Amino acid sequence: MSTLQITIAERELPENVDDTSESARLFREYVDLRNAISSEQTGGADDFSATYRESLGQAKGQTSERQHRLLAIHEGHVIGIGAVDVSLHELQAPAYADVGVHEGFRSRGVAAALLAEVDRLLHEEGRSATQTWVVHPPAPGPTRTAATGWGVVPADTPSVRFLERAGFALEQVERMSSLRLGAESPAMFERMRDTAAEKADGYSVRTWSGRTPDDELESLAQLHARMSTDVPAGALEVEPEQWDAKRLADYEQNALEHMQRQLLHAVAYDAHGAPVAFTLLSLGAGREVAFQEDTLVHADHRGHRLGALVKAANLLQLLEKHPERTRVTTWNAEENRHMLDVNEQLGFEAIGFEGAWQRREAAA
Repeated sequence: MSTLQITIAERELPENVDDTSESARLFREYVDLRNAISSEQTGGADDFSATYRESLGQAKGQTSERQHRLLAIHEGHVIGIGAVDVSLHELQAPAYADVGVHEGFRSRGVAAALLAEVDRLLHEEGRSATQTWVVHPPAPGPTRTAATGWGVVPADTPSVRFLERAGFALEQVERMSSLRLGAESPAMFERMRDTAAEKADGYSVRTWSGRTPDDELESLAQLHARMSTDVPAGALEVEPEQWDAKRLADYEQNALEHMQRQLLHAVAYDAHGAPVAFTLLSLGAGREVAFQEDTLVHADHRGHRLGALVKAANLLQLLEKHPERTRVTTWNAEENRHMLDVNEQLGFEAIGFEGAWQRREAAA
C-alpha cells in the first residue's frame, strides 16, 4: 500500500467535550479511536474504554505527569494516536510511550510517523529509557518469552514486529485476570477473609470508600511509594518513587473528581496501628466491571496472609456497596506466583496477557 499524506499534531484540550470547536471534534475522535483499539486488543470488550468526559477530566486533572497526546490526521480525521507521559516527580524515570493506528490505515507509514514524533518529544523531555505496555491477543505460531523467563506473547504479529524494529525488548509479561461475581461470592470471600485472619494474629483490617482520611495519608503514602520497589519488575528500569500526603491526596482527587471513579480501600495494620498492607479497587461510572489496582504487603510483614486478608475484605466491601458490579479485572506479573495464588483462590481466571516492553535509548 502507498504511504498516506498525514499531519502529526499534538492534541489540544477543548473547554468541554460537547462544544462545536475543532479541538472538541478531534478530541472525541481521539477517544473513539483509543477505545476501538482497546476493544480490538481485548476481543471486543469495552471494559477499558473511557467516556469523553472521563478522558477530558483525567487530562485536565493530571498533576503527576506531563502528558503529550498525538494525532495523526488524514483528510481531516484522526487515523492514528500517540502518547508520551513523563513523571513530574521522578525526573530520571523512564517515559511511557504508545502509538496506535486505525485498522483501516495500517502498514502505510502512520505508526512510523507517530513514533518519529514520539522520539522527538522524548529527546525534548530528556528521557532516554522508554516503556510501553501492550495487550497481545492470542495468535498461532512462534512465541516470544519475556526476559524474566515467565510468560510469552505471540512473536509473529504486526505489533511485536513493529516494537522490535523500533528497538524495544520484551522485559516482562503480566497476566490479565477476571473474577465473576455471583451468588456464591459472599460466602467464598468471607471464608477467605476468616482463614487469612487466623494467620494474621496481631493484625487488623479496615475498609473505606472515597478519599483516604487525612490522618492516614502520610503513612499510606509510604506504602504507595513501595509499589515502585517491592513488586516484581524484571529488568524494567525503575526509579524509586517519592510519595507524601499531598501526592496521594492529589492522586485520589484526580480519580474521584476528574475521572469520576469510585475508590474502595482495604488496609491492614500491625499491633502498633501502623499500616503494613493495602489494596485498592477502582470503579468507573456506569459500568459492571471493577478494577483491582495496587496491592502491596510491606516486605517486613509478609508470610501472614495479609494480601489475602485485604483483598477478601475489599471484595466484600465491593459486594455490599456496589452490587451492580458483576466482575473484577486485575493484572499481575507472571513471576509473581504468590499473588497469582491468592487471586486464583479468590476465583480469578486468566483472560489475556500484556507485554511490558522497554527501549533503553530513544532513537537519535
